[in-house]
Amino acid sequence: MNAGKAVAASLALALVLQGCATQVARNPNERPTLVDPARTDMGAYQRDYGECAALANQTDAGQAAGDGAAGGAVAGAIVGVVIGAIIGHAFNDTAAGMRYGAALGGVEGATGGAAGAYGAARVDQETALRNCLRGRGYSLIR
Repeated sequence: MNAGKAVAASLALALVLQGCATQVARNPNERPTLVDPARTDMGAYQRDYGECAALANQTDAGQAAGDGAAGGAVAGAIVGVVIGAIIGHAFNDTAAGMRYGAALGGVEGATGGAAGAYGAARVDQETALRNCLRGRGYSLIR
């Protein structure tokens, strides 16, 4: 695998992750209830839930995944070059080791960076949703 293929693979991964669910569902009926329906005015809850979901979705998980993939690819390629140079030197081909190290490190870094950034953004969305609903007076079950 050369560096060009590693970059292409990293970009493909970022695009795939951007296609994943990147927003909190705007319809409260699409997910398990966060409140006790017996103690809640569900009409008001649905309206408030939609407004809070819109606020929570200001964090773009797809964009975060793309940014994480780019940063992770760079960091992974740098680490890969160093490790590849050491291994390549042991086999009398430092340049080849650096190329393979950069390519593999870039792909691994992109994968880890994208997954980590996406996960963090989704947690941020869920936290924002819950905090908004609590701020509007709802006692949340979960």
